[in-house]
Amino acid sequence: MNAAGVSSKFHGQAPQQGEVTGASIRGLPGWLERCARRCHSRLCLTAVSLGFTLLIGLVDYATGPQISLSVFYLAPVGLTAWLLGHRRALVMAVFAAVVWYVAERLSGVAFSNRAIPFWNATVRLGFFVIVALLLSRIRFYQLRLTDLVEARTHALEEEVARRAAAEQAAADASHREQQRIAHELHDGLCQELGSAALQAQTLADRLRQSAPPLAPLADALVEQMRRSSHWTRSLSTLLDPLTHGACDLPTGLSTLADRAGCLYDISCTFDSRGPIPELPDDTRSHLYRIAQEAIRNAVKHGHASHVGLELAVREGCLEMSVANDGADFPTAASGPGMAPGLGLRIMRCRAAAIHGRVEVLPRSGGGCVVRCTMPLSGFAPAPAHA
Repeated sequence: MNAAGVSSKFHGQAPQQGEVTGASIRGLPGWLERCARRCHSRLCLTAVSLGFTLLIGLVDYATGPQISLSVFYLAPVGLTAWLLGHRRALVMAVFAAVVWYVAERLSGVAFSNRAIPFWNATVRLGFFVIVALLLSRIRFYQLRLTDLVEARTHALEEEVARRAAAEQAAADASHREQQRIAHELHDGLCQELGSAALQAQTLADRLRQSAPPLAPLADALVEQMRRSSHWTRSLSTLLDPLTHGACDLPTGLSTLADRAGCLYDISCTFDSRGPIPELPDDTRSHLYRIAQEAIRNAVKHGHASHVGLELAVREGCLEMSVANDGADFPTAASGPGMAPGLGLRIMRCRAAAIHGRVEVLPRSGGGCVVRCTMPLSGFAPAPAHA
């Protein structure tokens, strides 16, 4: 198989007869590639190579035997081997050897033996043939390697896209499930608890008249139901803050810190430094979910008693940090080659969706810091929120 058809072979398509494929001129110098593209057929390139060889022979004859032009005969042979394959290259090698022989004989060089010119021509022909075969074989493997690299690269890109889509689907499914649970809690359980609290309050009022000793128990039941209703409403807001009143990211994170502190019985604070720009809903949602997952991991896996959220703009990027005083994060999961759990993978996927990144770093004094950084190009600044 010639070098010109290698790329088409690996892609399952045969090149058109007599045409020079785009693959056959890949990797050539710019000026040579432009010249090759102007020659739309193999016949045209063959004619150019033959004409070039004849031109070299004429110059060789004109300059005489004292100036050697042997290296120039390799140019059309090599070009033919690279672009048109070994068969035409062998023909070109024979033609170059014949032209060289004729130019040498016409220049009037005297030899001590009549066999010497034929011997020299045979040696030159052998040299041209070896060069032609080597170049055509090198071109064959170069095109084959290029096609294999392109195929592997395409497969890798598809796999990366598939994994990114799967992680994004997992993040979206998690978000939808949290929304569903939040709505069920807010519209279902909260209403039921509120109704039960009203009924218990009615019962407590009647017991004060008919059985005063039992009234305190009924009042305690009412208070417990009200606390349960408040806790459920807080949990609903924690799961879906965008639907339940958080109008911007600082407000949402502040609410998250308050609700998480009550829910997990820990100290959870929030600090916003400098003016924070207005962000789209999906960006705000991704950042909120990253902070929410970081707090949950700090409590569940790190057994932290204090979690601090910080939001700031530094060097043109929005930086959100979630620091905790819990157990140190495993070193194996801290670097770029880490093998994180599902929660951390979802956080990184969410960060990638907003062109950001998530890092897990050790915290001075123990614990760790989950830091999410995203560029702010294109966002208009807004007044800071406490």
